[in-house]
Amino acid sequence: MAQQATGTRTPLRVAGQRRVGADLRPRRRRGGASEALLAYAYLAPALVVLLLFSLGPFAYVFYASLLHAPLTATESFVGLDNYRYLLDPAQQSGFLQALTNTAVYVVGVVPGGIVLSLLCAFLLHRAVRGWAIFRLLFFIPYVTPVLSTAIIWLWIFNPNSYGLLNFLLGLVHIRPLGWANDPNWAMPSVIIYSLWQSAGFNTVVFLAGLAAIPKDLQEAARTDGATEWAVTRRVTLPLLTPTIFFVLIVSTIESLKVFTQVFALTGSNGAGGATTTLGLFLYQQLNFQHLDVASAIAVVLFVLTVVFTLIQSGLSRRWVHYG
Repeated sequence: MAQQATGTRTPLRVAGQRRVGADLRPRRRRGGASEALLAYAYLAPALVVLLLFSLGPFAYVFYASLLHAPLTATESFVGLDNYRYLLDPAQQSGFLQALTNTAVYVVGVVPGGIVLSLLCAFLLHRAVRGWAIFRLLFFIPYVTPVLSTAIIWLWIFNPNSYGLLNFLLGLVHIRPLGWANDPNWAMPSVIIYSLWQSAGFNTVVFLAGLAAIPKDLQEAARTDGATEWAVTRRVTLPLLTPTIFFVLIVSTIESLKVFTQVFALTGSNGAGGATTTLGLFLYQQLNFQHLDVASAIAVVLFVLTVVFTLIQSGLSRRWVHYG
């Protein structure tokens, strides 16, 4: 009677019948735990390799920067003496000059590379016949080994009259320049090469960003009477800012640790110090078996990279527009 009054029914249970889901939850937990352990077991070899060959040496570099003559019988703890040696102008370690050269290289390559690649991307984004071939041609310098292309550019930069650039300058009656062999022109030569070498990657990234922009927004702006320049400035560029920010971060990191093109074009002495960047200066210290100083340079380079990335990430909130 009570059940009829309330209008509810008590479900009938057959003997030996289990409630649906009653015993499945514990089993799921046990199954999830075993699957997680199995996953970690599969990942263990890769994690061990990562720890031994990446994180381990990375941590040791920090430790070695606090030592004198690490990995030798005269190894001793000196604290921050290696950093004081690098940052003290009276020591004339060459670090401050290398830091200045790196800053000049970054200023020359990063903004110039972004502008040049952006212009190339806008040109290649046009619906023209054979655009895929042009994309491939732009990307080839980036995937070609730097040493191979640097040999070609050494001929282009040849200080004699048969160098390509000097030959072109001779056509307009300008005297030959020393280019990579001249301390005054060595850094501009490296910057010119780097702009050419990195343009392919940046251009392809910008092309991908342009392809992701909805064309409806651009067509709506044109319908409202906006000119092509207004559409580019008010619609395309704001929607392209996440891609520009990505290229900015990647280009800055690559420029801070530049080494191969400097070594290939100007040698191990960096054109008498004119192109000695932090990467080349670190190589020189390792050549002299100064592992302690080289470790300190590597730590400073790592800190600079992190600081620049954080600063750019903070400033990006003012000009990067997502969505």
